[in-house]
Amino acid sequence: MAAAELTELHEATKQVLGIAKITFRDEPAKAGAFVGLTAVKGTSGVVSRSAQALSSAWQKADPSWAPLPGKTLAAYDALRAKISGQQATVAGAVTAQKEARKALQAALNVQDRLTKDWYGVATRVFTDSTPEGQLVRAEIPT
Repeated sequence: MAAAELTELHEATKQVLGIAKITFRDEPAKAGAFVGLTAVKGTSGVVSRSAQALSSAWQKADPSWAPLPGKTLAAYDALRAKISGQQATVAGAVTAQKEARKALQAALNVQDRLTKDWYGVATRVFTDSTPEGQLVRAEIPT
C-alpha cells in the first residue's frame, strides 16, 4: 500500500474532523456525531478505522456537507475505498505467503522424514563392516 495515500487519508481525516467540530459546534444534533472521534495516525488499520468512524459520523450529521470545495463525503469515501482495496490486496498476499510457507514446511518435514528413513534402511542393509556401510556413515552425519 502506498504510504502517500495512507498519509493523504490521515491528513484528510484530521482536516475534515477539525472543521466539522468547529462548524457544527452550535448544532448539537450534528456535533454529537463527531464527539469522541480522533484522527489517529499509525498503521493502515488504525488510520482506516479512524476514517471509517469519520465517514459514519459525516453521513449521520450531514452527508451533503462539503467542508471545502471538492471535499465531499463521496470523494472521501472513494479515497477510503482505494485504501481498503489496497489493504485487501496486501492481506491476500500475506495470506498466500503464509499458506506457501506452511506448504513448504510440510514438504520439508516429509523430505526430512524420508531422508531419515532412507538412512535407517541403508545402515541396516549395509553394515559398518562393508565399504558401502562405511561410506554411508562417513558421508551422512547422525
